[in-house]
Amino acid sequence: MESKISSCIVLLALAISLGIFQMASAGDPDILTDFVMPLEVPSVECFLLHLLRPEGPRDKGKHGRVSSPERTKRFLRDPACSVNPVHTHPRASELLFLVSGMLEVGFIDSTNKMFNQMLQTGDVFVFPKRLVHYQYNGDATNCA
Repeated sequence: MESKISSCIVLLALAISLGIFQMASAGDPDILTDFVMPLEVPSVECFLLHLLRPEGPRDKGKHGRVSSPERTKRFLRDPACSVNPVHTHPRASELLFLVSGMLEVGFIDSTNKMFNQMLQTGDVFVFPKRLVHYQYNGDATNCA
């Protein structure tokens, strides 16, 4: 009789603990939009910053979203005439800083609108979270 009571208590404690653990969940909140475009900036310019280009503007006011805390950092040397195939980053944005050369970059938003830009040395480009994007080095002789 005592073993039945103790086994019932253990079973009840297990059921309560499973109910408590099942209710607990954690994760990043889901974003409602891909990005928010400012009205005064033309389409793709919102994602481009001429940060270290010698002749580029230094106005950081229009490009506040470059400092987003969720981003992926990478170092990749793109050989001449190469493509970094289309891919996504489901949990973070990607911040690309071009050290040397020229590179064509682009992404497609959730409304199937394509944004592409030709980057030069010193440019910074932001790929929004979860969007399909690519990098293409069309230079036949130089790495980017």
